[in-house]
Amino acid sequence: PDTQRPARLLDLPTDLLERALSRCDSPLDIARVAAVSLLFHASLALEGIRLRLQEAGYEPPAQPEGEGCAVRWLCYSALLCESNPPARA
Repeated sequence: PDTQRPARLLDLPTDLLERALSRCDSPLDIARVAAVSLLFHASLALEGIRLRLQEAGYEPPAQPEGEGCAVRWLCYSALLCESNPPARA
């Protein structure tokens, strides 16, 4: 019989997964997802936070030398940006 394997999350396109992560309620939620799932750790979480920042009009900051975790750094930066939005004219 012709049996198909069940669809898996990793079967979805990477850009779709990044977009889904960027829609989390906060960068902290993205970091939580990264912390509990190796699937989302590093590249997907990093790109999800980066996309979230870009969509909100912020330029993602460069990771400082000595900061070992890019996800932690971008999450922290995103939280600061969202907590202190620029003043509107």
